[in-house]
Amino acid sequence: MMRNYLFLVLLCLVALIFVAIVKIYLFAASSPVGLTLENTIDISGLRITDYNFLSKGEKNEIFLIRDGYEKRLFSNQSPITSIGLSSSQKQAAFFYLLTPKTSTDNIALTIFNLRNNMFKEVYRTSHASWDIRSDLHWLGDNYVFFLRYCGTACQGITLLDLNTGKTKNAVLSYPSFPNQPVKTHFKDWYGQEFVMNGLVSNISSEQAYLIFQLENPDELSHEQRFLFTKTQLRAL
Repeated sequence: MMRNYLFLVLLCLVALIFVAIVKIYLFAASSPVGLTLENTIDISGLRITDYNFLSKGEKNEIFLIRDGYEKRLFSNQSPITSIGLSSSQKQAAFFYLLTPKTSTDNIALTIFNLRNNMFKEVYRTSHASWDIRSDLHWLGDNYVFFLRYCGTACQGITLLDLNTGKTKNAVLSYPSFPNQPVKTHFKDWYGQEFVMNGLVSNISSEQAYLIFQLENPDELSHEQRFLFTKTQLRAL
């Protein structure tokens, strides 16, 4: 009887070692060269305070730099390229590479619910070089936006509804010729049109506010804020 018990214990140990070896092999096979389990971390392993210590690398990598160590951020062995925490701190949204070894154009956006540790993919594209030209930004707790390619003298802004996965596009238009007034024309996600003095140099958000930083050679830089109500933007 003792022999049978020892035999079962031995089998369990062998099984655990085998699972560990397979896990390491699968990670190495799917991860970029030079990454190991020691210098990476999965998003599910982040503490809420860790989000304050996330930093972006030169090649769109996201790193956790804290307490003397640096770890690259992944989701289920896929590299994360942009991440943001909602203002309520109940959700994180992130872009990650679907095929990191073959293409950087295949990207998905997933929501990570920090209360129940559940993941929900809400958007993906196979043309990220066109569709995604910036980090993601939250607007409230149910929407994010990011820049997209538009063409000459313009910039697209995609609004993504995290509940439905549907998108809407807005456009910033700039002067095409040197002798034109230094103004930015903004056609928002609901068809409203605004004219702002200066050229947009940065786009950000704060809770439910869309914020444009504007630069004008003849004036001091300033910002234009819009309140996002889910059904319209209101200039402030």
